[in-house]
Amino acid sequence: MKRYDRRMAIIILVLFLLLSIKSVLLDPVTPSTKALEQYAGFARLAAPLQVGMPPLLEKLHTFRTISVEQVSEEGDTLILYPVPGENKLAEARLSGTYEARVRGYLLFVLPVKQILIEGGLENHENDTQS
Repeated sequence: MKRYDRRMAIIILVLFLLLSIKSVLLDPVTPSTKALEQYAGFARLAAPLQVGMPPLLEKLHTFRTISVEQVSEEGDTLILYPVPGENKLAEARLSGTYEARVRGYLLFVLPVKQILIEGGLENHENDTQS
């Protein structure tokens, strides 16, 4: 390897290391309240469904919530969120309207897609079919 090639390889490795640190440690949000934490979990679950990618590519992607906020205090938001430490989902009704930004990463590191998740699950209990 020539001197120039070696320098370029080192620069690429350093940049990849910096991108990895940014993607894994700096991007994910740490919500300040329980409601924001629950909505962040809901957003991570909803993002792959909204993108609609093939199952093979879905296994190569990781989704992380990068921001979550309460947009308004009016109304309620019905969500399903993963229970920490358990392998199940719980339902919650949060007061207010929420939105979150979720970023999709290829192979845990390379950011490839950013998704905006607004609102929650729609309630279809009162729908009637004829």
